[in-house]
Amino acid sequence: MSSQETDEPADQQRRQLAGRMMQVLPFFGSWTDSVRDQRFGSSNLGHRQIQILYTLRHGLLATDDVTPSALATLFGVQPSVITRVLSRLESSGHITRTVDPRDARSQFIRITPEGYDVSVAVERYYLDSMIESMAFLTDEDLPVLEECMAKLSRIAIGLENRRRASVGREPLPFPDSPLPYQPDGVI
Repeated sequence: MSSQETDEPADQQRRQLAGRMMQVLPFFGSWTDSVRDQRFGSSNLGHRQIQILYTLRHGLLATDDVTPSALATLFGVQPSVITRVLSRLESSGHITRTVDPRDARSQFIRITPEGYDVSVAVERYYLDSMIESMAFLTDEDLPVLEECMAKLSRIAIGLENRRRASVGREPLPFPDSPLPYQPDGVI
């Protein structure tokens, strides 16, 4: 019996929720992609550039010696994709690349003060837009949404782990509790 043929009400409800998530999530993706239409200082940034600056600013990789290969692995893309994005970021003064003294074929990526400031501005833009869109929520709604976010995060990690397994990568751990947002002094 396929998953569509189940008669269990809970299974049908999960299917309905999954379908609603599939309908809603693209709107978030479209909205985050639309940041390209915004200028931040002298910069127009693409989504991948924003992701890389955010990753560097928040230290999301477990090392200070961030390499293009580590970024490609993190984002699940070919190194050539990252190389093109890094070239744009470097030419706009948002990052620097230095040669690894132990291996001349490798480079270390660092965010510049300008890249840091642009990343903060983008994050503020995202946060302010989201907060404005959440104005209809009551104080009672906020804990419910927090609980839902924790569950959505587990679903997202589960989906990411399925993707990782399909390409032979290690799974991400499921956090014991929702990770708190760390604004890095933004707000």
